[in-house]
Amino acid sequence: MKIEQLFVGNSLRNFSYIIWSEASKEAICLDPFSSEMVCTRLGELGLVLKKIVNTHEHWDHIQGNEALKKETGASIYAHENAAGKFPVDQYLKAGDRLDLGDEEYLEVLDTPGHTFAHLCLLASTKNRACAVFTGDTLFNAGVGNCGNGGDPRVLCQTIFNKFKTLDDGILIYPGHEYFENNLNFTLHIESENLKARELLSKCESVDWDGEQKGFLVSTIGEERGVNTFFRTHLDSVSTSVQKISKRTTPFESDEELFVTLRSLRNNW
Repeated sequence: MKIEQLFVGNSLRNFSYIIWSEASKEAICLDPFSSEMVCTRLGELGLVLKKIVNTHEHWDHIQGNEALKKETGASIYAHENAAGKFPVDQYLKAGDRLDLGDEEYLEVLDTPGHTFAHLCLLASTKNRACAVFTGDTLFNAGVGNCGNGGDPRVLCQTIFNKFKTLDDGILIYPGHEYFENNLNFTLHIESENLKARELLSKCESVDWDGEQKGFLVSTIGEERGVNTFFRTHLDSVSTSVQKISKRTTPFESDEELFVTLRSLRNNW
């Protein structure tokens, strides 16, 4: 499976993706921000776009849809709960598969929390998961906000049940490049987290103004070490969050701690 990660370079630091099988010249585009950018890269790669998939309905993930469909004739796919929110040709639900060819496919995950019309895509080759496209649900070293149509308690259950259960080696491809900022938040909560500090040094060395040479991509296993939202089971995290939030009583559940963490991140 081939994955082209397109960094838009806007203030929101969006990623769009082109995904295809080496056995086929037919591609899927995920969350197109710039139709021009996607079409240029499709031409350079010699690919034919067949499907446009949106992880959710927010404008920065769908704004390239219309022009890209007009240019390529590709059909637009989105979560079944996106009905009426923007033009969609075919709706998707949990368990649906988008075939790429050569025993490679993308499986639809229902991932509410950031919004209630949010899907993610689990990429597999020969029935072995290798990567996950997470939109605005899971970021490198962080999770999405819930301020525009979401719910942090629902997001918590999505993170715990859909992502923490994945195999350690699965690569994470998010909808935005927030790695450095998220690692700084982890260190705000866990000042002694050496893994987060090491990764932060790598992030700080990326030359964003230079020629694109690829981006740091974490795995589920790495997230267990540096993503504080994955680490609510640790007493050290609970104690730190309790202190920073000025809470006078211990947290009654990991979910309650997660929600408080998300609130702290909102105002950080």
